[in-house]
Amino acid sequence: MTRAIFLILGFLAITGCTRIDTNFGMASTPLETSRSAVAASPYNVRKINVDVPRSLSVSEANAYFPRADIVWRGDPFGDRHAQVARIMQSGLEKGTGALRGRTPVVLDIRVQRFHALSDKARYSFGGVHNIVFAMQIRSAATGQVVQPWRLINAEFPAAGGTAAIEEERRGLTQKVLIERRLAQVIQYELSATPAN
Repeated sequence: MTRAIFLILGFLAITGCTRIDTNFGMASTPLETSRSAVAASPYNVRKINVDVPRSLSVSEANAYFPRADIVWRGDPFGDRHAQVARIMQSGLEKGTGALRGRTPVVLDIRVQRFHALSDKARYSFGGVHNIVFAMQIRSAATGQVVQPWRLINAEFPAAGGTAAIEEERRGLTQKVLIERRLAQVIQYELSATPAN
């Protein structure tokens, strides 16, 4: 009986509380950004500086919800901080490539959390890709701050079980989906934020 209660509580903690526990009090960014909004962005991103602090903890545990800042299984075992930095850089560059505003800027990005799915979660019931980063926008010409640091929540649902397997058969790996989401998020954030 005790074991059954712990299993139920554990399942509820994973499925019901994950979103609350990892939201940092922010609503996630909408998935879609209209072409007109992207075209209206005041920014032209010249450079993106991505920082994944070494102070962020990493877990290689194959648990449903490893307790760490970085959980990533989409690359071979290695330097997870460097792998996350490359994914962030790639996704953000894809998103900013479409912006043609008049204000040339530099984006400073500092990752706070990069929590994709462990294999155990990916091949069972799925969960949430929980990605949170801070962003500062600076003038590419002067280095002066255009928009100060603010947190951005890029979380989105992650398929599990047969749905995840089917995604991967179609080439939609966790890396592909996360980079696509980052591109959408940065487009939305830079289209929704007026230049000073």
